[in-house]
Amino acid sequence: MEKVSIPWCPRVILAGRTFRLPVVDADGSATVEAEGFGTIASRRSERDGASYHYLRAPEKSRDYIIRASGSGETDE
Repeated sequence: MEKVSIPWCPRVILAGRTFRLPVVDADGSATVEAEGFGTIASRRSERDGASYHYLRAPEKSRDYIIRASGSGETDE
């Protein structure tokens, strides 16, 4: 079983901005939990073996935690 991972994410996201978050998992069932973030869309890339989640950052700036979960595995 391959672990769920977030191979890349921006260090700083400006308030209200949209960004793409890649999540690598074996079967494409990973979900993203991001309190305060809006989910715009998500798509699966079989070639990359990743799901891409398009999120909009909250208008209030502070530190947030984004979690990806799937197949019993979690990454932050």
